[in-house]
Amino acid sequence: MEECLNHAGDYLTHECHKKLKYYFHKKIIIYDDTEKEIKEAISTMTYKPHDTTSIYPILKQIGIFFTGDNAFVFSGRKPSCIYVNYWLNNELRNLHYYEDKYEFKIFKEFADKFTVVRGRNVDNSCSSYMKYYNEDKWKRIKILYVLYDEFEKFISPKINNKSLKCYEIIFLREIFNDFINKNDGEDDELMDKLIKFKEMLRTKVLHINGNCLADIGYFKSPTIYLDNKQKLGLAAQQKREAEAQREREAEAQKERVRAEQERARTEQESARIKQEPARIKQEPASTEQEPEGAEQAAKEAQLIQVPQTPKQTQDELQVDLLIPPYYPETKLSEDLRLERTQANRIDLHLHESEDTRSTFPSGEGIIDSIKGTFNSIVENVEPAPVLGVSGGMGVLFLLFKVLKIFKS
Repeated sequence: MEECLNHAGDYLTHECHKKLKYYFHKKIIIYDDTEKEIKEAISTMTYKPHDTTSIYPILKQIGIFFTGDNAFVFSGRKPSCIYVNYWLNNELRNLHYYEDKYEFKIFKEFADKFTVVRGRNVDNSCSSYMKYYNEDKWKRIKILYVLYDEFEKFISPKINNKSLKCYEIIFLREIFNDFINKNDGEDDELMDKLIKFKEMLRTKVLHINGNCLADIGYFKSPTIYLDNKQKLGLAAQQKREAEAQREREAEAQKERVRAEQERARTEQESARIKQEPARIKQEPASTEQEPEGAEQAAKEAQLIQVPQTPKQTQDELQVDLLIPPYYPETKLSEDLRLERTQANRIDLHLHESEDTRSTFPSGEGIIDSIKGTFNSIVENVEPAPVLGVSGGMGVLFLLFKVLKIFKS
């Protein structure tokens, strides 16, 4: 039953109505267990059994409709429930129109209870689609389905033998046009179904008798509905275009921001490149100053790390480096060498105290300087007997003499 697929709203299309009506009234097989399940469902309802006695035939027929599983599976639960509800409204108006006690909640409850008795989930019940149509709604649905039924009565049987006469569709045209005049602009869903019926009628008549197509042209169109639909469509299109325009403007704004950011980056890079030569020119000067500063720092570090020693003149350093040890490398020879060095330093101190600094005369060599130094010591120290005294003791004797001079 593909005719009922994708159904929406309270009104069935011609083909869907035709298929469901035929199935529910002609194809459902009534099993022995059906009436038993109906009675069991009624017994579990809130309403007592005696309250449902007068409407039991209606509940029974609804229960039979609910066993039409093929319709619910292949046509869909919604269109199948809509047809059952249409049938129920029609029966109530024929039998119990003036009895207010038969509210629709009793039929909703029966739909739920019967679904559970059959082992289905209550979500598969038709209760949500069962409602009482007010007079305006009922008249529209009723006339629409009358059109469907009249078409099936007068036109469908003649499709195969092609015996349709053009005047035979005049009756349908009168019902259709009157319906349009009374409901155009009042019920958009109904107008949509009438337009589809007119298109279907045109197709069917074309296959039966093409000469009758001109008569189809006299079936009115719901102009108010079509104008409103066009306006709504135009408004929707304008809204989509406005949204698209806003999106384009937003994207253009983003592009401008990106371009501005790129321009700023380019300017910054250009400025950096222009400043690079000036920076390079300044670097050599600072580079030349760095070794001098580094050398000065190294010297200061050496002065801090290396302990201070008694001040030595260039003469003393030269004497210490050039005079080789006279004695072999023994403990005694080492002592003698230290005594000799100490004597030289004492001599230097004596000369500095007199504010006289020894300088090499032009042409005087290191050896002559050494000789002069010893002569100076001899001249300033009192003569003392040194005969018979060893070399080491003699030096000590001279040292004590010198210290005596310092103290005096």
